[in-house]
Amino acid sequence: MKKIIFIILLCMSLQTVVSQEKAKTLTIVGEAKKKAEVDSYNLTISLKQIVTDGYQQHEPKSLSEVKQMYADKLKAIGVDFSAFHKNFVYQFYSSYSEVNDVEYFYFNSASQEEIHKIIDLKMNGLSIIHVEIIAKEKTNEELADLTHTAIEDAKIKASKIVSNLHQKLGSIIKIENTSTKEQYIDMYKPEQDQKHYVTVTFTIE
Repeated sequence: MKKIIFIILLCMSLQTVVSQEKAKTLTIVGEAKKKAEVDSYNLTISLKQIVTDGYQQHEPKSLSEVKQMYADKLKAIGVDFSAFHKNFVYQFYSSYSEVNDVEYFYFNSASQEEIHKIIDLKMNGLSIIHVEIIAKEKTNEELADLTHTAIEDAKIKASKIVSNLHQKLGSIIKIENTSTKEQYIDMYKPEQDQKHYVTVTFTIE
């Protein structure tokens, strides 16, 4: 019976120690500013058969004729239509609702000027569906530097907090960094700095 009581007391004591250890930690989110750089631009277009509807005075054109017209316009600005690739995924999701013949294409370019020239082209049967800006991926070195900066920011915040509590900041026991190499550009605030976040847990002494 004494052994059972001793074991129970020992377990309770261990739970208290573990609980105290867990209570003596501080978790802070550190931040580092980062810039998202443009890597390339993706352009999605549709080319559609032109039909007369009784209201608009358009000369009817087959889809193949519309494609040739567009290829000629692209050639005039120094772009080869062969650089456009069929967007089969968009075709699959969208063409079911189309009455006339239509095909979807995507084009990728690292040149903003080239994309502007293509967007400025106007003709019947052509629609600009979507323009996407692709950001450069961060390298391992860049991610490591951002993480280091964010950890230092977390240390400053944590030190201030424990100082106000009249305690001392201990060592780092956990770092959580879910950032990936893939980046994005906010189309509404393309020039605004973004943030790299790291969650850091410290001991409190």
